[in-house]
Amino acid sequence: MQNQITLRRLGEADLPSLRQISIDTFVENYAHLNDPEVFQQHLERNFSETQLLSELQDASAFFFFAEHNGQVLGYLKLAYPSPMEHDPSIDSLELVRIYVQPSYQKWGIGKLFLEKTIETAQALGAAGIWLGVWQKNTKAQEWYQRQGFRKVATHTFMLGDEAQEDDVYWVEVEKLKG
Repeated sequence: MQNQITLRRLGEADLPSLRQISIDTFVENYAHLNDPEVFQQHLERNFSETQLLSELQDASAFFFFAEHNGQVLGYLKLAYPSPMEHDPSIDSLELVRIYVQPSYQKWGIGKLFLEKTIETAQALGAAGIWLGVWQKNTKAQEWYQRQGFRKVATHTFMLGDEAQEDDVYWVEVEKLKG
């Protein structure tokens, strides 16, 4: 199926589709695990048209859709440069979001997004890739560990007005080559 999935960099015209998939996938994955009021605050702040347009216009942000037959299956957001909190001296690419619609999980889209992340990090000359994963998202933690990432720190993620802890994962780009 991977050979039938295309990755495409987003532009401002993709804002409505980006907003819809952002909300749909975030709700599907996390709504049932959080306080509804706090969760709604997060959606309104982080997935509004204004916020997402600002992110799309940010020169340090890179968004990609995974598509199959014109259908958006998921999206990837990268940021560069993006220094890690625990060691800002390292030239890093941040893997900000990988979200795939539940009905398309197990299609290999996460792997395609990771390949695009590695390709982007190499093209930019980044020393490594980092990301934050909610401590309650063990499925994602295990997947990233299988891909070669290792936990190096924790940081606070604000969901609405609620502080949640993320584990920070890191991998050197050099270890991903070949």
